[in-house]
Amino acid sequence: DTRYPLGHKKRKSCDRELIEIAYPAHLPRRGTVLLLSGFMENAHAWDLAPGQGISYARWLMHSKGLKVYMLNIRGVGLSCYPSKSNLDDMAIDDLPAAMTAVSSREGKENFLVIGHSMGGIALQASLAGLDRCGDKNCFNPTTAQARQNLIDGIAAEGASVEFRVRGKEVSLKASAQFERMLKLMPSI
Repeated sequence: DTRYPLGHKKRKSCDRELIEIAYPAHLPRRGTVLLLSGFMENAHAWDLAPGQGISYARWLMHSKGLKVYMLNIRGVGLSCYPSKSNLDDMAIDDLPAAMTAVSSREGKENFLVIGHSMGGIALQASLAGLDRCGDKNCFNPTTAQARQNLIDGIAAEGASVEFRVRGKEVSLKASAQFERMLKLMPSI
């Protein structure tokens, strides 16, 4: 929990549950996707009833050739819940940790992150460089670039796609590159 400096008695490691759906060996692979759920949802919102064909995650895998990872953010599923956590903590700690883990396993090429509702808002804040600056949060361009370098594109479903800080639009390199990845995604 980066709200506290290294060595602080309240600083704890927070495990987040990252779920990987087994990818069939016979399917050609075109990329990787990390799915982020919305408020009051767990990762299985993307994989509701796979045995009955109700699964966006498995649709992405079988029809688009994407290896699927799903994240249960803090307080959801088997993920821990540090007290007094909020959306900023998810954007600062949880999403970068998940993007780093998936990117190191699979590489950044054709690595997409899709956030639904709150997941999309936290994703945009994270990629815009929301970070800790002493006892306050701030937007750090270096942090933004480092996080954006982990992935190849994003989509935010049911989340604001415009991001402004002090009235100025914040550039999201990964979002701009997403256009070329749309051929992998369903028509909206």
